[in-house]
Parts: sequence; C-alpha cells; structure tokens
Amino acid sequence: MMESAAPVAVIAGEEQLGDLKLYRVPVPVDVNAQGLKQVAFLREEAVEGEIMYQVACGPSAEDDFEPAEMFLETVNNEANGLGMAMPAGGVTIFERTPQGEFLVSETSLRDFALGQDVEIELGDSSQVSLACEAHRDGGEHHAVEAQLTNANSEAVNVRIELGSSSYWRVRGIRSNLRNGQRIVEVRVPGNGTRTLNWTAIEADQ
Repeated sequence: MMESAAPVAVIAGEEQLGDLKLYRVPVPVDVNAQGLKQVAFLREEAVEGEIMYQVACGPSAEDDFEPAEMFLETVNNEANGLGMAMPAGGVTIFERTPQGEFLVSETSLRDFALGQDVEIELGDSSQVSLACEAHRDGGEHHAVEAQLTNANSEAVNVRIELGSSSYWRVRGIRSNLRNGQRIVEVRVPGNGTRTLNWTAIEADQ
C-alpha cells in the first residue's frame, strides 16, 4: 500500500496535455513568501506487488557476506492497483496483513509511466543474507558458490546478479539477462538455506 509521505488534505488530479501530464490542484491555494504548500499526487491503498530480494555474487568475490537488498516490484496498471502516471517524489509503503498494517519503508520514487514496470528500493533485509565465495579454477575459469540464508518463516524469492554479460559467461546454472547483468532467480525456503554453484568464464575466452 503506497501513500504520500505525510498526511495531506488535497490530492491533485491528473490531466493530459499532449505528451505532458498536468496535475491540477482542485482548490484555490496560495504560498506565502519562502513558504511551501504540500499536495499529494497519488494515494493508493491496495497496490499489489511482490517483495524481491537481490544479491550480487560474482567471480571477484572473496568470502563476501552481505544482507540482501529488498525491492517492491509491480506494474503500473489498474490490475495491480495503479494505472496512472507516477511523478517522482516521496513514498511511504505499508504492508497489510491479518494482524494489521505495518510500515515497510519511507523512500523516494522516480517517475514511472503508465504500464511501466515499477521497482522501489526498500533497503537491506535483516532476514535474508548471502555468503559468496569464488576462486580461480585454472586459467580464466572461476568457481563460484552462493549460499543464501532465509530467516523468515515463509519462503522468499531471491535474484542473484552473477556479473556483467559483457565480461562474463556462466556454466552450470541457467541464467537470464536483466539490465546488462546475468541473473538467476531462486526460491529459498522459510528458515532455510539454498546453495548454488557455477563456473564463470571471461567472455572473450
């Protein structure tokens, strides 16, 4: 659930002017000298999305241990509770559960067009972490191992960045491309671990 970062009484309405998006304040307003007027552009209370955990584990790792980064991922459409141009600004995210509503994050948001994939950084996780180790296995081959730990009671989805596709090829694991990175997405059981092994090879080899 996404809301404006602070309670406000006025919500601006979206209008279209050619390729531009305009936001009209529905009541008369004035701003005193050196003053500020706060207006909300978007208040949605039933946005559906997925929490994705992300880590990096590549051939240059040396016994790295780090928390996973958390992201809220959704699509800016009506099916997911959005469906309008989203201007850049502050955003407050709550999670709605049977036990109530809980604050997840207060962060900033870049602008997203209608229909665009939305990814919002939520900060580091205290429950999901990565232990990454790599060593050269003869020549330009690097043996890489990633051990993921999930302290949540429920299973989570984790995206692992394996390295830039311009510099590295991988064997022993099925990967995809995303934003120039070779990635793999795995599910880690609740209160459990998952270990993956693969070989990274310099792309010109």
